[in-house]
Amino acid sequence: MKTFYNKKIRGFTLIETLVAIGILMMAVVGPISVAYKSLKSSMVAKDQFTASYLAQDAIEYMKALAIKTGGLPVCGTSNNGIDTCDVDTTRSIGDVYLINCNIRSCNLDFDINDGYFYASAGGTVSPFTREIRTKEISLKEMSVEVTVSFLSGKSTTSNYVTIYSNIFIP
Repeated sequence: MKTFYNKKIRGFTLIETLVAIGILMMAVVGPISVAYKSLKSSMVAKDQFTASYLAQDAIEYMKALAIKTGGLPVCGTSNNGIDTCDVDTTRSIGDVYLINCNIRSCNLDFDINDGYFYASAGGTVSPFTREIRTKEISLKEMSVEVTVSFLSGKSTTSNYVTIYSNIFIP
């Protein structure tokens, strides 16, 4: 007895199946990698925004301090060898609390209960470090440089934001 096969009904070969799977993989992996890179970029942007806010916060605190006291404490080498310092901007202007960054690290702590960053102990360690450098330009003018450095995500490279301002003392 003879068996006849219909030559019009054919299945896929192994090579055709592998090519189809490869094309499907490229179609899926491309958008996933774009989404991952976008998410990573937005996390870095969020940290940059927070760092610029923390730097501007210190500048504004130093300006308010100059208005209230009629002068600024010098954080540079002319003030007892202090190279860099930080201030706790959550304290009132009358309670000036300079932190010598050569003795204690100028890491900022984050309190999840109130959402504030503290230069003194008060919360969990954050990835942000703030350093202030001041320089007297004249009797009534002072230059302030605030640098906030941070590690973003799993990165081992430090990013930073620096803001400069001249403060005129009344």
